[in-house]
Amino acid sequence: MALDGQHRLAAIQQFVAHPRAPQAPLRATSVPVIFVVLDPQFGYETPAPRSLVEVLRVMFIDLNKHAKIPTRARQILLDDKDPTSVCVRALVGETVTGGIADLEETPPRLPLALVDWHTEQAKFDDGPYVTTILTLDWAISALLGAKPVQNFMDYGAIRNQVKVLSQWLKIRMESAYQRLEDLESVKLQPFSYSDSPDNDELCLISTAFQRFWNPAFISLLTEFLPYRELIELRKADGTLTLDFSNWYRLYHQQRQDPYDGRATQEYNQFVGRLQLGDRPIGEEKLKRLSAEIEAHKRSLAFNVVFQRAYFLAFREWIRVQDSDLYDLEPLEDVDPFGEDTDGEAEETAPGVAGESDSEVSRAESGDDGDDGDEVATAFATEVQRRTREFVSCLNAVVEREPDILQHDFMIERDDGSTQRFWAGTLITPQDTIDFTQGASNRAKEVLFWVVAMQMYDRHTDPAATSDFDAFWGETLEPEWLSYMKRVKRSVDRFTKEERSAGGRILKARDDEFDEDASREEARWRMEWLWRVLEL
Repeated sequence: MALDGQHRLAAIQQFVAHPRAPQAPLRATSVPVIFVVLDPQFGYETPAPRSLVEVLRVMFIDLNKHAKIPTRARQILLDDKDPTSVCVRALVGETVTGGIADLEETPPRLPLALVDWHTEQAKFDDGPYVTTILTLDWAISALLGAKPVQNFMDYGAIRNQVKVLSQWLKIRMESAYQRLEDLESVKLQPFSYSDSPDNDELCLISTAFQRFWNPAFISLLTEFLPYRELIELRKADGTLTLDFSNWYRLYHQQRQDPYDGRATQEYNQFVGRLQLGDRPIGEEKLKRLSAEIEAHKRSLAFNVVFQRAYFLAFREWIRVQDSDLYDLEPLEDVDPFGEDTDGEAEETAPGVAGESDSEVSRAESGDDGDDGDEVATAFATEVQRRTREFVSCLNAVVEREPDILQHDFMIERDDGSTQRFWAGTLITPQDTIDFTQGASNRAKEVLFWVVAMQMYDRHTDPAATSDFDAFWGETLEPEWLSYMKRVKRSVDRFTKEERSAGGRILKARDDEFDEDASREEARWRMEWLWRVLEL
């Protein structure tokens, strides 16, 4: 008998029995079913004095009364129909293994030993990880601009998602566009991505993400100095093993089990096996190793609000075109009166700026022409180059000023006074970390400046000490340079409004908002960075 889902079962039975039911889709369709076998051969014991019918009634009530929507982390790991979830799973290792061999696979993957995959939280300031499944899900959505679709009959939102996936993954999605067009004409059915053997769009998305973005994410999370040092520490202390990974997972679950329930029992059994194994290790040593890792993580780099800012700054940098950088170089044939817009430019992927209407049409139809793979290869190369630039520039400032990633890091102003470097961005007026998304948005500007200024110097006058005032003048009046217009827009976001970072700094000092004073907060932070980096 059907204990739950009776209406769905009746609908399926009616559909299958229909004389015009399409046979091919039926054969390709699977339906998840949970069998409850109430038989003594499987260990079932009837709770006296209840009859079987009474037991089933209680189960039915429990199922419906205590049903829970799966958490977002669980959905990401299980949802085969959501493009972002598919990309997350394409990025991380398929199983928990000892060591970090996944980094050397083809395609490379982020080892689960470095990713919190088993809890339902975004934060990772404790534990042995450099990121979490939830943060990766957020970062991929933010980078691609592929906002999660809540309603699959919202065809406009779906079209938007398909468009950015096509753009940032360089894939042909003509069948998805065609289905969308058909559905929009009747507006009776929800859209779904195809996973059929002859048109597996989700596999296409997964494969393309691995090609273009797995190397980038892996570089961001293993080569940035704080993350690289944590990985080196874990290599040295032997905590990249499968035993340690499993121990920490069970240890975390056991700490959430105040009544010594199943989690505590599993933990104690596992610790017992470790103590009696071929290479015995005690619980106290495991706890000490865990504490040493957490002590190493006393840095903003291991705070989710910083990591989100880090990914957002990368998103800003990845949108810089090669042509933007070439414009900085002193070429005699550059037209100083070339037309450009001073407004907020439309977000495009590297290598696709300035597409003609016909090119956009081809992107939507999936017709890349004969040079599709050449374009994709060039795109992959450019993504890798932008990633190397981004990580190397941030490593440069951390190497020169290691304390910059401490939340209470102070810098000196021209008048001799001091102020917290992250004031107005990651730090509240009460000197606590601001965990909001707004804080990440404000801090991303500072991280973007670190990269933008160094790359400006590399392309203008790398051999000599450059004049910051000249750079600042070009930032305020970028004229025809699209690169400097990007920097100006970043400074404007930092300073233009009362709720901006500059406005918050002024408010914390009980000063009235003044745009010039707010802009000054950006200027002297940038000038301090300029001096530290010896540009």
